[in-house]
This record gives sequence, structure tokens and C-alpha cells, in this order.
Amino acid sequence: MAKKHNDGYLSAKESRRISKENRKITNALEKKRKRKNVPESEYLTEMHDPNNAVEFDNLHTYFFTDTGVVKSVDGVTFSVPIGKTVGVVGESGCGKSVTSLSLMQLLQRPQGQVVEGEIRLNLGSKAYDVTKAPDSVMQHLRGNYISMIFQEPMTALNPVFRIGDQLDDWRAALAYGRSLPEVDPDRIAVWGTSFGGGHVLRVAREDRGVAAVVAQCPFTDGPASLISRFRSSPLSMVGLVIAAVLDVVGSVFGAKPVLAPVVGVWWMPAFLVSPTAIAAASRLIPAGSRLSPRTSRALARVPAAGKGLSPTVETGGQPFRPGDTAVGRDTIWGVMRGSDGGGDSANAVAARLALRLPLYRPGKDMRKIAAVTLLCVCDDDRAAPARTAARLAAGQDHVQVNHYDGDHFDIYVGDLFERAVADQIQFLAARFTAAADR
Repeated sequence: MAKKHNDGYLSAKESRRISKENRKITNALEKKRKRKNVPESEYLTEMHDPNNAVEFDNLHTYFFTDTGVVKSVDGVTFSVPIGKTVGVVGESGCGKSVTSLSLMQLLQRPQGQVVEGEIRLNLGSKAYDVTKAPDSVMQHLRGNYISMIFQEPMTALNPVFRIGDQLDDWRAALAYGRSLPEVDPDRIAVWGTSFGGGHVLRVAREDRGVAAVVAQCPFTDGPASLISRFRSSPLSMVGLVIAAVLDVVGSVFGAKPVLAPVVGVWWMPAFLVSPTAIAAASRLIPAGSRLSPRTSRALARVPAAGKGLSPTVETGGQPFRPGDTAVGRDTIWGVMRGSDGGGDSANAVAARLALRLPLYRPGKDMRKIAAVTLLCVCDDDRAAPARTAARLAAGQDHVQVNHYDGDHFDIYVGDLFERAVADQIQFLAARFTAAADR
């Protein structure tokens, strides 16, 4: 007797058919977006009312998934007058954020696409339809003309966000900061930690107008971090590389990213492995955050995996569906929901990053940085080895290196955090006080 299925059941065969059709659509749209040397005439337009800053006209933004097409924004039309504030009100999931992301062209592509309509942006002497503007143009517009402040910064994290895209965000933030009338463009410092600590070194090398740099536990050298990771657990490092290769191959065929844990114990294919990594990282999670049911059950069966897990993380309580969180999917490595329904996060990132990290060496940029630079390094750091950072800074008169006793996550809490913050404030105060006296 054939098995009966509930209404709405989708077979694997039907899902593959839908996925194949949707990939054809998104591939065509992506091919058009990624063209180079696109003439300005293709995205040049005219404002219907020159007194408007932005005009949304019949906007349709869809997400092409393996189970169908989600019409997140379906025919939205409204305008934002120059010098006015416009509030868009609606229930959760109605498309408010997707509308804003459509303007910024920060949709999660290739699944998310603007398929119809216009978004006219008034640049003063001319206007652009940003739905047709190529990526190179959008990088110039973001920060200089448009920006977005996310309600929950952690929900803006994208597990497949490339290093180059992250650096573009830094450049856009600097451009926007300099455009503000209350900001002195000659007194701007950049601050970053961990992977972001490496980013600020790269950005400061490019931008000679940066006045000071603070890099905390900075990722300075891909090969050094890779060797340190291999020494921590060779077996799980092999697993991480295998996951990375599978992720890259799958991405060619439009498959979902293969997620690897950010932190883990020796047997996990994690980017950062140590006996205390999970315990230390969990101290940074807001109190009341709940762990996804599947991961909670796994920790109950293998208590050693969650040894030292911070009491701020709840493994019980009211269950939730990880797919309904800002993360958008489940992973055995852990999805967390914030106590107030926001601040969702996951202990996961696309495994393909493991193949790119060895090529990223921002520590070599220090010798070309014009600004005074402070490195705050932890001597027991396995993710960003302090010895490597100090070696790359040696002989650079403009670089100061402060050493702290601790591991990668220790600098974010307790006495070590207070010491590091005090040192950084003192460094910046000395830099800008001296500049003001000249």
C-alpha cells in the first residue's frame, strides 16, 4: 500500500526539478550582474520627482529556493523625500528588511534576486536605477550615498561572505565616516579584532588617511594560523579540508554551503580547536540564549563536547525551529536564539574559507602602513599566533606590540579585557592629543 503524505509534501524528485529550474534563472541573473565595463546608460535613469531621495517603483524581490520561489517583496511602491524620514511598518517577515537590502544590493545571492521594478537613487546631478547597477558601482554608492544600520548586527553575518566583500564594507564605512560633517577626516582610527584585526591592517595600508590603527588578537598570517591549527589536531584538520573541498564543489552546482564549526574540541572539523575553545567562546554569548534542540540533544549524549559551556547558554527550555531564526537553517554545530527573539547566531561558517585563509597575509601590510599601530596579542593564542604577529612587527618603528597572558578569547572578558581596553584608550588618546598639539 502506498504511503500517504500530508498536503504540501514535496518529493525529492520534485525538489530536484524545482532546484534545477531555479538555478537556471539565478545563473542568468548573476551572469548579467557580474558583467564588466557596463555602460552607464544601462543603469542611468530619471527621478519621477527630483525632490525625492529614493523611489521604489513596483519592486519585486524573490528568493529562489530548492522548494520553490519565495516572493518576499511583491510589487512595493513608495518614495523617500529629501530631508524627510519615512517609516515602513509591518509584521515580522513582511519584507521590510528585504526592501532595504534590495536598495543596498546586499541580498543573499544567488538565491535572492530583484526580478522586476526599479529603485531610483537621486545622486544630485543624475539618478541611478540600483537594481541594474553593477557591483563595482554599488561599492562606490554604499557608504557615500546609502547605508544601512542593522537592528541586530549578528543577524547580518553571512557564512559565505568573501574576504574581499568584508574589506569593501570597511572601505565603505570609512568613506561614510568621512562624509559626516561632525567627523574630522584627519582624525579617524580603525579598530578590529581577530579576523577583523587583519582587515584593519589591510585597509590602513591602502588608506593613507587613517590616523591610527588598533588590532586586537589580529589574524596576520594565513600559513602560520594553518600550521598552528594543524598542530592542535591533525586528524580534525584533515576533516576540515575535506569539508572545504566538498563545499567548493557543491557551490559550483548551487548546493547549500557545507558548514564547519568556528570553535570546537579536538575531534571537530573546526577552525579553532583547543580544550577550552567552546567554553571560552560561549562566555561571549548574551545571557538567556538558547541552543537548538538537535545540538542540545547531542551535548546530552556527548557531555565532553560541551564541557565548560557557559551557563549563559540554555540547553533546555522552550524549543525553537532553527530555520525560523536569522541563521535560516540548522547545523549540528549549534544554532542559538537570543533571549528576546533577536541576536540569533551559529557556531558555523562556510567550510570553503579554510582554502582561502592560507592566501590571506595582512600582517605583511604593516611595513606599508603610514599610521601608528597598536597590536594587542595573547601569548597562548592558537588562532592568531602572537609570535608571528610580533615577528612581522619587528623593526617597524610605528608599530607597538602589547603582550597579554591568555588564549584567543580571554581578552574579551574579565581583567584581561579591562587591561586591553585601558591600553587601547591610552594609545589612542596619546596619538590624537599629540596631533592636536602640533
